[in-house]
Order: sequence, then structure tokens, then C-alpha cells
Amino acid sequence: MQGNAIEVWDKFFATHTPQPIEFHAPFKAIFELKDHAGAVAFLEAAIRHGQGRTWMYEVLPLEMQLAERSTDDIERAMLSRSDFRTVDQSSMMLSAAYLVRFQQLPRALHLYRQASSLNPARPEPYALGLRLAKKLNDADAVQWAALGILSHVWTTDHQPLHRQAENALLDLEQQLNRAGKTAEAKAVAEKMAAAKTHDLEIILRWQGEADLDLIIEEPNGTLCSLQHPQSPAGGVLLHDGMGPRQKETYEQIIYPQALTGTYRIKIQHVWGRVVAKRALLTVTQYKGTDAETTKTQVIALTDEETVVRVQLKQGRRTQPVTVSAVPHMAHPPVPVRNRSRIVQSSAQSRQARDDFLRTRRLTQPGAPRRAGVGYQPVISVIPEGSSLSASAVISADRRYVRMRLTPTFSQVTDVFTFSFLNSGGGN
Repeated sequence: MQGNAIEVWDKFFATHTPQPIEFHAPFKAIFELKDHAGAVAFLEAAIRHGQGRTWMYEVLPLEMQLAERSTDDIERAMLSRSDFRTVDQSSMMLSAAYLVRFQQLPRALHLYRQASSLNPARPEPYALGLRLAKKLNDADAVQWAALGILSHVWTTDHQPLHRQAENALLDLEQQLNRAGKTAEAKAVAEKMAAAKTHDLEIILRWQGEADLDLIIEEPNGTLCSLQHPQSPAGGVLLHDGMGPRQKETYEQIIYPQALTGTYRIKIQHVWGRVVAKRALLTVTQYKGTDAETTKTQVIALTDEETVVRVQLKQGRRTQPVTVSAVPHMAHPPVPVRNRSRIVQSSAQSRQARDDFLRTRRLTQPGAPRRAGVGYQPVISVIPEGSSLSASAVISADRRYVRMRLTPTFSQVTDVFTFSFLNSGGGN
């Protein structure tokens, strides 16, 4: 029966080219009959004759497993799925997850390593790869995954990953020592220490019910701040704090691997009262190495931002990091946090900001009720004129490019809405 199904579907796809929607009905009929061998024959024939679709590569390994095909056949189907899809990190990660489901752990680990080479700054390939490496007892893969985790800092949730990676390396070092491989164990310890070093760490501390912001202007002109928590120069905002609790009143930005050059540290007094109008800035260079230096200085806060320059002479980063593109805005939107905050750089907007914050404090539960009005301007941009957006898709064989052009024509005629945001009790 299986041989007949193969011949039938081979002949069909050799003489017919169905539309994508026309594949569903025959395959649904085969699926409802639970003819898994026939389903495999259908899918393989379509793929052989150049009529494969993405969903076929998803379903084929599952049908092969139900049809009790060999492990090698299932593995080949999974790898064909990876080849069929676009070669990017997301597709490789998804293919690796499928391979794990079918217990093809070595192949999945290989894909995780390939995915990390496409974008070394992402934590997922290292974290998932470490889990597989430990199951396979692959010492080389354990080192790759654990060192990859330790050499990167992502966001505030990176600490559990770092602990797992450090424990994996310590276990590996212990195993090597027990096996009498002291030189290899020493090399693992040295690599772990090197992975935990940081080129630059900047911490700003203060006391009081206030909020300060730390903004780093990097040598290549990019920023690391609350609006840009991960920067192209390798900076990561680990903590953005505010008063009144002292354990929260600090800002921390770290560069595991930084670009060489001058860093302009900008300190902005956003709102509130800082004790003695002073803050403490600590800058550590080459942390964890023999060349580690730490400089602490007192910053006198003013209405204008304070700028401190730091020169990093030997940064280990040579190329910027690829981060998610964020549209440039002169005044980026302010994230909502536990307390309202408005970050405005110009001196003209400071009075409006203070009035707004004062009104919010007066309207909070338990606060004395007084008459007051707060205004929060919201600026909307209305496009006018002609614009053209374009997108391009390259075919899998790199022979064709499909362009999609979308022209837009708009004209502003009348604007009738002019709204005020009114808060407070009283006229």
C-alpha cells in the first residue's frame, strides 16, 4: 500500500501544480483516515516535485513519527525544514525546538550554536544550549554556553542565568580535577574569570524622595538611558531607581565589553528633593581584572544637567551591537512607573513639570485637598503631503526581488479639537 501511495502521488505532482489552498482537501482526507504512511508519501512527493510549503515541513516529521519511520528519516526531515525556511536566528531556534521534541539533542545543540553566531548578544541560544549540553555531558558545549552567558549582561533578570552558568562551569572544573586533568580545569577557571570581567560600570547614588536619571553619551554618538536600556556600544541599564526608599535610589549602567573612547555621563534631576543636593557617582573601569580602577566623586546637582567625561582607553568591543531599532524622537514617550514622572530637557518646561507633579501629589489618597490644575501636553503629528513606503522580499534562490510600494497622499483641511487635561478640585 505504501509503495502504491508513493507512485500515485509522484505521478500526480509530476503532472499537476495545485494552488496552495488545493493541498488541504486531499491531505485532510488522508489525515482523517489516519493513514500516516500515505500522509508521508503525499508530503514527500509534493516536496520532491518542488511544490513544498512551509506547513509541510512542520507536519512531515510528526507524520513520520506516527508512521514509525527511522530516526534518520525524521532527522533529515527536520534539517530540510531548517533549509527551507529563511536562515535567521528565529527560524534556527524554532527548528532546534522541534529537534528537541524528537529527541535529536545533538542536532538541536548544533543549531543553537549556529543561532548564537548570527546574533551573539541574544541570551536564548546560550540558555537553551546549556540545558542540552548538560544532558549530553558535552564539556565543550557547556563551556560555550556558560561562557556566552557570563560574558553578556542583558536586563535585571540576567542573574539567575549567570548563577546557572557559573555552577555549570564549577561542576565541569570539579569533574576535570577528579579525572586528573588539572591543566584543563585551570583553563576553565581562567576563562570563567575572564568572562565575568566588565570594561565599564557606572553607578549613581543619592538620598531623598527624588528621581535622578543617568544618560550615557557613547563614543559612537549613541545613548544608553531609560529610553535606550540596551545601546549599540554594549551598555545595559540594570537599574533605574527613585526615592524615597534608600535601597532604590540608584542608577546603574554596565558595559561588559565597551567601545574605546570618551563617554559623557549626563545626570538629570528629574523631580523631588535630594538630600544636600548631592549625589555620588562611582565609575569602575576594567572590573575584575588586574587593571581595575574605581573613581568616586560627589556631584553637586543643579537645575541644568551635570556632565562628567570618562575616557576608556582599552575597550574590548570593536563593533557596535545590533539592537532593536527605535524611531528617533526629540521627546520620547515617558514610561509609566510607580510615580508619575516627566523628563523634559528644556528650562522652559520645568515649571509645567513641577506644577503637574505637585498636583498629582495633592490628589493622592491622604494628601490635603487643595484647588489645583495640572496640564500634560500631548503632541500629535499629523502628516500632510505625499509619502511613499517600500518593502522588498528576496526569493529563496536569490534570483528575484519582489517590491511592494505604498503611496500615501494626505492633506489637512480643518482641526476642530483642542483639549485640556484638567485635574484637581476647585475652580
